[in-house]
Amino acid sequence: MKREDRYIVLKLTDVTECLSEAPMGMLSGICDLVAKHREAAGKRPLRTVVVESDWPEYEPVWGMLERRVDGAMIGTADDGIPIMAVRAEGRFKYPVPSEDGTYNEGCHLVFECPKCSAYISHGGTYGKVGAGDGHRCSHCDCWPKGYYLKEIEAKGATND
Repeated sequence: MKREDRYIVLKLTDVTECLSEAPMGMLSGICDLVAKHREAAGKRPLRTVVVESDWPEYEPVWGMLERRVDGAMIGTADDGIPIMAVRAEGRFKYPVPSEDGTYNEGCHLVFECPKCSAYISHGGTYGKVGAGDGHRCSHCDCWPKGYYLKEIEAKGATND
């Protein structure tokens, strides 16, 4: 995720201390125009949370947003378990025993926990990635009930 300035933020105490009545009226008029534009475009009123850079929560909040964008919770399944988007870091082949006693070629998917960034690997059977789309994963203490995976933009290579 790239950090970028996407909003203009003015602290109300600074505005009231700095602006006289005429500039305050102009600023209020500009805010009203932008609000009406959003409404006409079918957008909801903008509600935000602002964390100043000298607060101890500033970097942790950025970290939460980066994890959400780079390994994002993209929804909730019908059973209330989160659906997380993860990027595969790699796939590694290994033998998987089958019911008839022979071995098939399986594949481990390796990815980072979207919350704590710990590496997780999960195996599967022949022709399937063990922790691919829709798989419920519960191999990290961050998620005691687990989460379902949605794989995005695999960037790792197999060990072919």
